[in-house]
This record gives sequence, structure tokens and C-alpha cells, in this order.
Amino acid sequence: INKTTRMGNHTQKITVICLLLIAACYARDTYSIEGEIALPPKPYEKPEDIKIMLTDHIGNIYYTIPCSSGAFQINDVGSGTYLLNILSVQYVFDSVKLEIKSGKVRARTVNDTSVAIPYPLELRAIGRPNYFQEKIPYNFAGILQNPMIIMGGFTVIMSFALPKLMANMDPETLKEMQGGAEGNTGPTFMQQVSDWKPPSIEYHRR
Repeated sequence: INKTTRMGNHTQKITVICLLLIAACYARDTYSIEGEIALPPKPYEKPEDIKIMLTDHIGNIYYTIPCSSGAFQINDVGSGTYLLNILSVQYVFDSVKLEIKSGKVRARTVNDTSVAIPYPLELRAIGRPNYFQEKIPYNFAGILQNPMIIMGGFTVIMSFALPKLMANMDPETLKEMQGGAEGNTGPTFMQQVSDWKPPSIEYHRR
């Protein structure tokens, strides 16, 4: 009985040691990201209605909501590179790139990585979103580029220019042109089209 009890105690100790070793292998240091959202004096949106999203390099997402003062905190964040976005309906914020290493947080805006942001973060709204598309003004030059307008304008110009060209033309050349038109006694293309009849089809019974 004593031998069995001792073997059981040794087995339990070995199991506990193995579990501790496994936990130590998977354990990692975690940190907290702190900051504050700064809104205009008369905001159109409360800080509690804004959501803060933190995404790591493999797609894991952390969410948090700031308190009424605008302060926020994201806990249990390990070392690595993250992207912080502020989701707001009424305001636009810059996206922030975070690098956490040995407990130190380095923050820079995505649009300008050369400018560092002091920590704890203080994020200010840079504007308001535009949900409506700007109306395109009426373009008169676009109408003049229409092929139908160009053809119509060319016809109008020729209707005024052709009589003047005919008046300044040599009389002999004008008579030759008129004679050529009168000599062409054959049917025109439009007359041929109007006189065309489809061929008749006859059916023969067997």
C-alpha cells in the first residue's frame, strides 16, 4: 500500500511539473495600450459611441470603447506590430501603427511614418466624413464634343458656305457640273430601294 501511495505521489508531481513546463512555453508577456480621444468642443458624437479597433499582423482584432472623458485602454496585448483604427460615424481619425517591444510602445501615423506620436496616445479628429458625392457641374464643352452636334454644325456651316462657293466658281466649271448632273438619267439609290420587291416563293405539293 505504501509503495502504491508513493508511486501515486510521484506521478502527481511529474504531471504538475509537465503542466508548468507547458504553461511556461506558451506564456507570453502582455501589456496595456492606453490613450485618449480628443473631440471638438461641441461634438456631434459622444466618446462612448466610438469604437476603437486594434489589429495585429495575423488578423486578430481587439475592440474597446472609450469612457465619457475619451480615455481608453486595451489590455492583454503582446509584443508585435499593430494597426489602430478609430471607428466613428461623425469624425475621421488617422490610422496609427503601433510597435510594442519589451513593454515600450512606439506609435506613428500611417500617412506619415516619420512623425512619432507621444505615448500615452492622444488622438484628435482630423475632420468629418463626406457621405455625399459632389455634384458635377454642367460642362458646355462636353456638348460641343458630341458627334451629332459636330455633324449638325458642319451641315449648317456648309449651307451658308456652299452658295458663296458656287457664286465665286468659274461659269464654265459650273455649267459642266450642272450638265453632268442632268446627264445622269439613271435611277438613284433611293429610287432603287423604294422599287425593290422581295422575290416570290412558290411551294410545290408532292
